[in-house]
Amino acid sequence: MDQMYLKDVREQYENFPYPSRNPNDENDRLIQTSLDRLSFINHYGFKGKIPLSEIGQGEEFRVLVAGGGTGDASTFLGFQLQGLNAKIIYLDISKESMRVAKERADIRNLTNIEFVHGSILDLPNMGFEPF
Repeated sequence: MDQMYLKDVREQYENFPYPSRNPNDENDRLIQTSLDRLSFINHYGFKGKIPLSEIGQGEEFRVLVAGGGTGDASTFLGFQLQGLNAKIIYLDISKESMRVAKERADIRNLTNIEFVHGSILDLPNMGFEPF
């Protein structure tokens, strides 16, 4: 897997997880990223055609967060989709960034996120169902 992306890029994010986050801050606040609001995703990604009240009520709603970093998007999406038939696939090349993201999700008791270490370049060979 490592041959698919530059070693230096991976090492940079191992040494400097991005963005810098303290998982314990999850006890005090939820970082709400505007691009990851379900209404925004529905509007710009699906032309508003997905009734938000139906997301995760029937067929599993699947989201890929590629380059998940320290978990801003995966945490916020996981929070919004709690208790629904939904799964978030977090994918990142940095184990250290993923460790921070996992800790943030654990603090919030989010069980709808699957954490995967790897490159988006490897995605075709990972065997995931469609997103």
